[in-house]
Order: sequence, then structure tokens, then C-alpha cells
Amino acid sequence: MTSLPSRRRLLATGAGAALGLGTLGATASPAAAAPTTAARGAGAEETRTLDELYQAAIAEGGKLVIYAGGDLANSGSGAGARAAFRQRFPQIDLNLIVDYSKYHDVRVDNQFETDTLVPDLVQLQTLHDFTRWKRQGRLLQYKPAGFSKLHKKFRDADGAWVAGMVIAFSYLYDVAAAGADAPQTPLDLVDPRWKGAIASSYPHDDDAVLYLYALYAETYGWDWMADFAVQQPQFARGSFSPGTAVTNKEKIIGVGAGGNPLATTPNRWVMTDG
Repeated sequence: MTSLPSRRRLLATGAGAALGLGTLGATASPAAAAPTTAARGAGAEETRTLDELYQAAIAEGGKLVIYAGGDLANSGSGAGARAAFRQRFPQIDLNLIVDYSKYHDVRVDNQFETDTLVPDLVQLQTLHDFTRWKRQGRLLQYKPAGFSKLHKKFRDADGAWVAGMVIAFSYLYDVAAAGADAPQTPLDLVDPRWKGAIASSYPHDDDAVLYLYALYAETYGWDWMADFAVQQPQFARGSFSPGTAVTNKEKIIGVGAGGNPLATTPNRWVMTDG
């Protein structure tokens, strides 16, 4: 992979969010200088197998605490990750704690200040935290197997963090309920026929959804935003909520949700050219 699609192309009708992964170390103070040039990038890419790493982890005590960004503590993704990890590594005591990234990062900052650091690994959507923590000397440098194959924009050169996944946010609709008049672009969302038929995530509760609405305002203007408000959208917490409302036939359109434009499901997630 030699290049990425432009940010504007990727975000033509949706906002993108990434989940970053970083391993925390509690030794440096907030005012500590960044690691020296000699220390940075010194580690080689991991060559041990998963089984070898598993045995090393058991020897170190066999405990792992992860702060994972997400909507609900017992969300499907969190439950699935726990089950899969425990099946593969049954002798590791995993504590996977799911909450919004904007809460996890504050907890971690407080723990740094009080020398009470809890997580070994953080998986957050608030990517600015990783670059800040690196400057403060908070992140341990580690290059997992395959590190060099990741696109350079999705990994820190020194191994302080890597991107775990990239998610696009847009809107979706119930194909059968929308019929031939399905909304093809965000401009169609303000058509009067969709009044009372739209569900949305709270934009001020999720930074990716807020960015999506900021792009809508930038692209279509604040008059579009006022017209959208007239549609009386139903707001709920969590980026899963629009899809749930549409799947349950409570609404026809859901705004502020991740998805796949190639998926063949009763709901179509939209990523258009403009």
C-alpha cells in the first residue's frame, strides 16, 4: 500500500475515526522530557510467536488490563473480544474495561498524577492523547510483528502506538421502507418526507459523530443544519443507536453510525462522492 485516499475523499459524506493502541508506562512525570534520540526507535520488530509471547506473559504474572473505547461496558464487540481472548489465552487474567475514550483518557491522566496507573494498554478514539502521552514519555515503545507493513500514517515511527482500526461514519437507511425515494446524499436528509423518520447519535457525545456534523455544516451550510433540526431527529447515546433504531423499524434513517457501503443487508450504509 503506497498511498491513502485523500481526507476529503474519504470524508465526502462521512467522518472517519481511528482507534489507536498504546502501551502505558508509569515511570515518567508529566514534565519529563521526551525520550532521547538514542532511545527512540531502538527496538526491533517483534519476532517471537504468539505462543512464545503467551508463555512470557504467564511468566510475568499473567494479568492484563485494557481500557477500550466504546459505547457500552457490555457491548457486543467488547464481549466478543473477551471471549476470543480467553479462549486463545486461557491462563491470562484479562480485564477489558469499555467506556468512552473521553472518560478513559481523563482517568489515565489522573492516574499518572497520583501514581496509580491501572491499564497496561489503552485503545482509544481520542488520538491526540497518544501523541501527547508520547511527548510526556508515558508510552512504552513496542513494534509488534508486521509493524513495518502498516501504512506510515497508521503507526508511530518509534513504536509508541499503532492504529487498531479505521472506521467511517455516515448515515444508513432501511432499504425496504425508504423505497425508490431513498436518500442518496446528505442533502436528501432534509426533505420533508423524512420528518420524524430519522434517528441520530448525540453529536456532542462522540467526537467522530461531532466531526461528521461539522463536515455537514461546512459542506451544506447552516441552513441545511436548521432544516435538519426541523426534521425532529431522535437523538440517543451511542453510535450503535441509529442502526438499532432502523433495524428495529422505529426509524427509516440513522445518522452518525459506522458501516460498510458494500454490505448487503436490509439497511444500506451510504458513502457517496459528494
